[in-house]
Amino acid sequence: MTEPQVWTLIGIFAGGMLATATLISTLFLRIMQNGFDGIGKEFENVRKEFTSVRTEFSSEFSGVRTG
Repeated sequence: MTEPQVWTLIGIFAGGMLATATLISTLFLRIMQNGFDGIGKEFENVRKEFTSVRTEFSSEFSGVRTG
């Protein structure tokens, strides 16, 4: 194998490795972003649930105070 062929193979290998690293990091970032978005939605649901519970307690206690 001649020297130009070796350098061509090195270039192809390096390009393939760079493309693989780019693909893996992009997929990893998308997975992480989706996970964080899901956690944010869960926190929003918990906040809404606590708000409804607080409203129920408030109405129950105001009924006890007037009764």
